[in-house]
Formats: sequence, structure tokens, C-alpha cells
Amino acid sequence: MSKKMPSGSPESTEESGIKNIVLITLDTVRADHLGFMGYPRNTTPFLDKLAKQGIVFKNAFSTSPETTPSHYSLFTSLYPFEHHVMTNSTELTGFRTLAEYLKEETYVTGGFVSVLHLKSFDRGFDYFDFDGVSDDSGPQPANRPWMKTADETIRKAKEWISQNSSKEKKFLWVHLYDAHYPYADSVNYQESDSDSLKGDALIRFWKEKQRINFDFVLKDKEESAINLINKYDGELQFIDNQIEDLFNFMTRNGYDKDTLWIITSDHGEGLSSHSYYEHSDKVYNEQLRAPIIFYSPENKGGKMIDSLVENIDILPTVAELVGFKISGRISGKSLVPLMSNSNNAGKNYVFGMGQFNLASPALSFPDTNPINKVSWGQLLSLQDKKYKYIYSPDTKGKDELFDLEKDPNELHNLMDDPRVRSAGDGMKNKIIDMLRGKMDFNYRDVSSEDEKLKEALKALGY
Repeated sequence: MSKKMPSGSPESTEESGIKNIVLITLDTVRADHLGFMGYPRNTTPFLDKLAKQGIVFKNAFSTSPETTPSHYSLFTSLYPFEHHVMTNSTELTGFRTLAEYLKEETYVTGGFVSVLHLKSFDRGFDYFDFDGVSDDSGPQPANRPWMKTADETIRKAKEWISQNSSKEKKFLWVHLYDAHYPYADSVNYQESDSDSLKGDALIRFWKEKQRINFDFVLKDKEESAINLINKYDGELQFIDNQIEDLFNFMTRNGYDKDTLWIITSDHGEGLSSHSYYEHSDKVYNEQLRAPIIFYSPENKGGKMIDSLVENIDILPTVAELVGFKISGRISGKSLVPLMSNSNNAGKNYVFGMGQFNLASPALSFPDTNPINKVSWGQLLSLQDKKYKYIYSPDTKGKDELFDLEKDPNELHNLMDDPRVRSAGDGMKNKIIDMLRGKMDFNYRDVSSEDEKLKEALKALGY
């Protein structure tokens, strides 16, 4: 039985509850380049509008800075070491997904992804479309033959909506890949009168607020860095425009009520913060922060919630709102109490898990750049509102501890500071206990640890 959403949250007017769910996942979208997260450029005017009228979890984090593991965490409410998918193009075995649950609730389900390595996500979808599925899969940018652009993905999603207009309940998942490097040759940010910073003031913002290392990117340094960020921000403008197109299409076709929109990113991007451009192996917050928007056209009262949450919380939230029970172990928790009461403290900690040895040569860094010579190994992170600990269990890197209140850009490693050593030791022990299945710091059910989890932990040295 579907449940009405709590007061102050996106709300359905009928007792039957939510009839349509639209989930949009934006690949490689860094939180602090979104307008509603305080970016001084007008990159996302439409998402800003939805955020103003909906509920935003601004301190939401992905479990992984890698596309496939992060998406499977969202769909299963499990951390990567629990669902066993650690890298891209790996297929999930076992564990039920959000799409499967909704299909069982008589939702007709359609999934539309923009990159080939998400082709294994078809479980639970009545119709599933990915780039490369057939010769008519749509135009592909010359420099990105493994993906298709947002306009093509949205076009196919609209066709599916039209073909299923008679179905009472629909679940639509749309994944958009455009903000992932390399960017389209033709894209560039278009300045707006709404931009609060331009020119030298904007460059100072990048350097001082986002700590972009302009000496790191390519051989032309600052000019190359600016060009890359302009392209990245231009891709965000393009994505935002395509989401607005889908929203307007659905509104024109009667989906202006009983529809829940959920919009998030799978992970962020370095953009040369910490002298690193991309993602995958690093677990700094420019890679892990992934805000979540919940929006219903019937609700116009916005709310910004700063409690710590994770993308694994989306499945149990939908379960509570729709009214189905989740079978098996999950690690997420419903966000409905936070929607109802912003005084709810949320989670104690959020966890992130980077990948192995993925220092990318995609930007053709000079041979003298140390990133081409260092093997960083697996990195695990745990953070609360005060501290963040980055643990390198294979000892190839040095552990890091940051005071996020004083150092939100994670620049000053406090591992050698005796005044905070106990805080670091405590967080490291929590990571290890969590991996061993002994820690219940987020009220998780860890009673049914399976053999594959034990094998995964053994491979990590536990």
C-alpha cells in the first residue's frame, strides 16, 4: 500500500500515493559546480528551480567515485564491498534492485543509459536502452564512441513514456553521461547575466574556494585549466536544458501530479583540485559529494537539509514512500524522517571506497607529472561532520585525516598531529570494523554476512 509523503516533502494528493517515479542520475557532476550548491555560474538554472521547490540533501555522498559501483549502491542500498561490484562494466550477481522491487509493485519500468558500461543494469526493466544496443542507437560524438548525448537519451525516454501512456504507474530511470571527460568538441560555457562572478574574480574563486591547481593541467597551465572548466560547465548547461525538456514534456502530457522526481549524481570530478582532474581512485569530497533532489510538481515549499546521507538511502526512501518491504540486508536508511523533521540528526558517518590504480593518462599529463608514477592503491574514507579519515590499507599511500570544519578542501593532513590522533585512530578502527561486519554505526542489519562478502574482505586483507 502506497504511503503519502510527510508534510513539507513532495506530496501525492491521492490515497494511492506515488504513481510515477523519475530517477535521473548525472554522471561525473561535481556538487560545487551546481547553482543550488552555491556555484557563481548559472550552470543549472532548471535544477536550481527544482531544488528551490523541492527537498535537497546537500550533504549527500556517493559510496564510490566510479560509475558502476556507485549506481549499484544506489539500486541495492549496499556498499561496494557488500554488493561486490568494484569496477566499471562488472555485472551484479544476487541482490535485488530498485527496478525489480518497483516492477513487483506493478510499475512499468524503463531504463535509458548513455554509456556502454551500464548495459548490465537491465534487471527489473521492462524496456532497457543503452548505447550500442543496435545500429540505430543514436548519434555518437566522434571523440566519445562509447556513449550517446543527453538529447538522444531524453528523446528515447520521451518515446517510451508516450508508448506507455496508458499504464497507471511508471518508473523511468535516465542516466546522462555528458559531463564525463572527454567533453564534446562543440560545447563551451555560455556566460549569463545571472553569473555572480566572471573574469579574474571567477579565476580567484576557482583557485581560492575550490583550490584548483592551475599549474597541474596540461602544458599551457592556466589557459588549459580554464578551457577545460569552461567545457565542463558547458556540459552542465546542456544537461540542465535536456532535463528541463523532459520535465516540460511530462507536464504537457499530464504528469504534473502524482510524480516523484529524484535527481542525483553518481560521483563528482577532481577538475584539478588536489592536482587531480578525474575520479575513480581518489576519495576527496570533490569526487564523493553527490547531492540529492526530491521533487514533486504538487509541492512548492523548498527545504535544504544538511544532514549526512548517502546514495544507498534512496532505495529505502522509495520503499517507505511507495509502501513495499525490502527483503535481505541493506545498509541504507529511509530519508523520510529527515524530510519530515530537519532536526533529525541523520547518519553518524558516511563511507567511500575508491578503486585500484586508476591514475588516468587521459589528459596526457607530462612525463614529469608524479601522478603517472605513483600507484595509490585502494583508498577507503569515513567522515562525520567534523573529521574525515582516508585509509590506505595496502600501505602504498599515506593515511590522511582532515578537520572538515577548519579545512573543508581537505588540504592539511593532521595524521602527525598528536592533538587529534585519537580521533583518527577511532575512525580507522570504525572502517576496519565496518568491513568486518562488526560495526552498526548507521543502524545497519549486518546479521546475514554472506560468503562472498567474507571473500571480498579477505582479499582486502581482513
